Amino acid sequence: MSISIAIHGGAGTMRAADMTPEMAEARHEGLRRALRAGWEVLSEGGSALDAVAAAVVVLEDDPLFNAARGAVLTDAGTLEMDAAIMSGADRAAGAVAGICGPVNPVLAARAVMETTPHVLMIGDGALAVARAAELEFETASYFETPNRRAALEMELARRASGAPDTRSDADRHGTVGAVARDAHGHLAAATSTGGITAKRTGRVGDTPVFGAGTFADDETCAVSCTGTGEVFIRYTAAAEIAARLRYKGESLAKAAADVIAELAPRGGDGGLIALGWYRLRDRKTAVPPIANVSNPLGLGTAATFGVLFVVVSILASVTMRIYGSSGLYTLAGIVGVTDINPFIISLATHGAGAAPDPVEMAAVLIATGSNHIFHAIYASVYSRGATGAPLVVFMALMAAASLGAAILVH
Repeated sequence: MSISIAIHGGAGTMRAADMTPEMAEARHEGLRRALRAGWEVLSEGGSALDAVAAAVVVLEDDPLFNAARGAVLTDAGTLEMDAAIMSGADRAAGAVAGICGPVNPVLAARAVMETTPHVLMIGDGALAVARAAELEFETASYFETPNRRAALEMELARRASGAPDTRSDADRHGTVGAVARDAHGHLAAATSTGGITAKRTGRVGDTPVFGAGTFADDETCAVSCTGTGEVFIRYTAAAEIAARLRYKGESLAKAAADVIAELAPRGGDGGLIALGWYRLRDRKTAVPPIANVSNPLGLGTAATFGVLFVVVSILASVTMRIYGSSGLYTLAGIVGVTDINPFIISLATHGAGAAPDPVEMAAVLIATGSNHIFHAIYASVYSRGATGAPLVVFMALMAAASLGAAILVH
């Protein structure tokens, strides 16, 4: 399985006049360091969960990004940080909100996931979990930067004067995040943020809300969002993308682009990164509910499915051969499409005034059951990604079953 990772440093762009080449390069280098950290984990066989944590830690340590060191300040001049991490393999998840102290909030979120039965913790309770996990702590002065203090003072002055908000997107909010897929096909997502400049004390955005700002599920996708958190929460942005993959069979690119486009007129300024992986021809497709990608179809299982296909085909064919004179040839086709009750079929065959034929009803049930078994076999082989020898064995047995059925019927 190929490995992949994507990262982001937050929604919003700085005005060209405010961005010098040196500033741009510093931010790009920070992103490159994060990307390298995550990629190194994956290339050495590490898990997607470890990779996204490693990437986000690098961004949290960089004061140029709005997460941990370099986080924005509340309207009271304090720091309140949120972070989340989620594993797509088993949907294990952990998040923290409104904290200040742990050097890396994303690791505090992981401690919630791995050391408690809870998913989201806030304030002192979250800090206690971080201390129990022996995470590194720092005072508020470590996290605060001169730029963030200046941004707060400017925003408070603007509000006091009643002037319109002319800040750039980058000045108002920001987030960091990562999504990854490891060599075993497992997905993971992590997100961390300081929130919105001059936010009201106690405000929590979409970052630690699973299904809104952070989400991971091996059967669909991993998502990390950034932007206007309140809107992303109300419209469950990340979960909406996963739902469109699963239930509508949309490509990941289409689902993600459409969701962001639909949030914009509702005040949802922002963006996201996402990874998903089932490709059919040239498009991504939803995963069948029975998918088991961590256990691909082996040769023995393929042979078992093939033999079962042969046995069921012979049983159905013999049944049709014996009861063909009563119209079962036609009825079997009807059952395959509509799954009509066998009692109704028997009455339709012999007339409403006649008693139903129990033997014929049993025959129709066999035909119906065969149809369901065929579909189950097809779905199992498809969802478990049969390739190479297992696929050849299954196809050969299926061809033999079809030939034998034709001979028996005719």
